[in-house]
Amino acid sequence: MALDFIKRLFGKSEPPSPPATTASASKPARPAKPSQKQVFEGRETEPAAFAMNTGASQLVKRCLENVACRYPARISQQRIYRPGVRLPDGNLAIEYEGVSVTCPAIKDHGLEIAAEDGYVRAYRYADLNHIYECCCGDPTNCRFYNKAERARNSAQRDLR
Repeated sequence: MALDFIKRLFGKSEPPSPPATTASASKPARPAKPSQKQVFEGRETEPAAFAMNTGASQLVKRCLENVACRYPARISQQRIYRPGVRLPDGNLAIEYEGVSVTCPAIKDHGLEIAAEDGYVRAYRYADLNHIYECCCGDPTNCRFYNKAERARNSAQRDLR
């Protein structure tokens, strides 16, 4: 006790620690979920039959040849950067690198789907798993396609 008094007197003591609250002591802190994400990640799927034994340079062409969706897909090789996040070396952080797709359904309904997933900014692209499953597979599995079709059918009903 006397030692603590002498340390405080000469400014050598550590500041008192704040009292622990019961809420922070019982629950560990979760890492914050990012508020925005540009690329919609599809479910893990096996590569489509047309993509087997296809090199990366021909993959985009093969995907475009096998699109089954009514909305015109723009499939391309992309490097998508995370906006506003810089690495220590000064470069932007990469969010996604690979084959991605965008279409009118994603552009029109990306914000609604992102809001359902808990993000504040719209999705702008979808990843290769989404292309295999929805764009070149069954479009009715696509959340963007389903929203676009509901909006299209609603607009047609309003015209009658």
